[in-house]
Amino acid sequence: MKKLQLFVSALALAILASAGVDSREQDKATAKKQLLATDVSIEHLLEFQKRRNADRILGPDYEVFDSLENGFSFYNNVQKPLVYEPNTQTLTMILRGGILGDPVFNRNKGFIRISEDMGESWSPHYGPVNEGGDAFGDSLRYPNIEVWHNPELGTGIESLTWVHSFPFTNGGWGHYGVGAMLGDDLDPFSVRISPTRIGGLEFDWLPNTALTISPDGQTIIIVVPLDSPDNVNPSLNSNIGLIRFNYLDGDKVETSVPEQWATDQFVRPQGDGTTPAEDMRSSFVTKLGWDDSDNLYAGLYARSANSDDGTFLLPGVSKSTDIGQTWSEIDFMPAELLKNWISSQGAVPNADTTFFLGRDMHVLGENHVTFLFGFIDNSDDDGIANRIHQIVEVVYKDGEWEFRPVSPFSGLRFSLYHDQAESDLDGDAITPSPANSDQSQTQPDIQISPTLDGKFLIAKWADIVIYQDGEGNQFIGNDVFFAIRSTENDFWYPRVLNVTNTLLHDKITWIPDIIADVKNIPLIAAQTNFDALDRFNNSAKTVLDSNRAQTEVWAPQHVVLKHVNIREILATNVNEEPEFLPQITLHEIYPNPTGVETAVRFTLPESGVTVVDVYNTTGNRVATLQNGFLPAGENTLRFSTEELPVGSYYLNIVINGKTTAGKFTVIR
Repeated sequence: MKKLQLFVSALALAILASAGVDSREQDKATAKKQLLATDVSIEHLLEFQKRRNADRILGPDYEVFDSLENGFSFYNNVQKPLVYEPNTQTLTMILRGGILGDPVFNRNKGFIRISEDMGESWSPHYGPVNEGGDAFGDSLRYPNIEVWHNPELGTGIESLTWVHSFPFTNGGWGHYGVGAMLGDDLDPFSVRISPTRIGGLEFDWLPNTALTISPDGQTIIIVVPLDSPDNVNPSLNSNIGLIRFNYLDGDKVETSVPEQWATDQFVRPQGDGTTPAEDMRSSFVTKLGWDDSDNLYAGLYARSANSDDGTFLLPGVSKSTDIGQTWSEIDFMPAELLKNWISSQGAVPNADTTFFLGRDMHVLGENHVTFLFGFIDNSDDDGIANRIHQIVEVVYKDGEWEFRPVSPFSGLRFSLYHDQAESDLDGDAITPSPANSDQSQTQPDIQISPTLDGKFLIAKWADIVIYQDGEGNQFIGNDVFFAIRSTENDFWYPRVLNVTNTLLHDKITWIPDIIADVKNIPLIAAQTNFDALDRFNNSAKTVLDSNRAQTEVWAPQHVVLKHVNIREILATNVNEEPEFLPQITLHEIYPNPTGVETAVRFTLPESGVTVVDVYNTTGNRVATLQNGFLPAGENTLRFSTEELPVGSYYLNIVINGKTTAGKFTVIR
């Protein structure tokens, strides 16, 4: 069996390894010609798969558990179509499409299904969740679901309440749907929310929404980007809207735009207002989550108008202490911290070529939030794009930001990307850019989920992998990878597990938001329908392009599930910290707040030239405390704050490519 070769692709522009030839010696024309040789018969593809399976890190095969007309149900990782409820040990999934054979045309409706045995079997379809809509004129898209358990009602289905939300489209966005299903009834209902008005103008509700339910189970909260009216100046287009709905109090729905999320808080999008407004915005939603004190956190991703460098999309956190009624200012990562980290990875900070792609978020505790990103260096100065691709965790804790690598530099994988405008793989390649990356219908499906006992975090992502056989044929597969870290030592274990077992795997995959058992993780995916693909291309041969097959609305599209065991990642001592991953530890900045003098105490993982800078909240460097050699171990620096104006500041520490930051306040 010939050795399996994996290749990195910059969307059909570059190959990093090929039959022992150094990729740096390949010119772009040759690389593109090789990569585009993917027009093969399905029979050849299946035969290739049989020969290559023995060389892969294998997971179990998928099983089809649902087939729907127009089953393209999932948008990207902002959405939540699959949830796990630990008290009743149930999985719930919300799907969109039409039940095959149903005489009623219903491909635009949503359905709920429940499993009480972790996905081994599923309930009938409950719903549709949007009964009463115009099947032809109102298309439910990209639904979310969340579940709430009432402990007073036991641990059966009757103790649960499911809430759901979804945008409508009718040739464009506009209305929004929100509803619930009670466990003692199992008959979902929903209400329609009209476009909201701001300053006399009507703004539509967009996809890419985050859904949650309050800890008392009464209030549904949804964070939704807003779409300004057609041909309106795009400076109005970055508003982020809020929906609050007490489903026990009739049809009362509250909608607003918190002032902290208003469009003037973000950099003005580029454009003249004549293209679809959803492609011209500077603010995006990541996720919602609660801490143990019933504080609600919204993860956002935006170009901040208050940053010294508004060209970079930055993660930020906004907090509510009153069930989503009021919100704090968004605490953004300093742009300088991001740029320093990009530099430490060997890339040149440039918002057009270095950026995060795909994202997820989870709340770990009070003022403690973790994000998961794919990081792309899309520069190609040496003719090879995507020289750096990483999966990286970004941690926010008490106002401080820190980077933690999940999957180190990868010469084997390229982060999955498909642009809205991309038609197929044999057309001109489209280079990913942050300007349009947040509107692709199939963002890189990146997720971060905790285990039920709170001991581990699980990272899951999908990457394009290119396989080549001995005859020069190349096939593009979308493989799924898992990583894990202990919450006790904050380090990700170096082994990354590929759990994919077929070249026909598709890119839209989901795991639950809570992992009950690392030996039995339910993983769902939308599977390519090759009958639709053949019909669409009208050819005996076809390019393996799952993006096109999934959008063939008149054909059955399968939702598949398998159970994954990632316990083997933990085969080594779970308390062992990999040698190549230790980071800087910032112990304290004291006193904080401070008046005229303060100190910072930190531990360096190694000796070397260390830079310690102070930045104000707009990202301007106001002081350098250290720029020279420091020994490994604990260090303390004292410095005067007497010349600093009253306000908040970030302290940034960098050594040998590692970086961390802390926040302090000057008072008088």
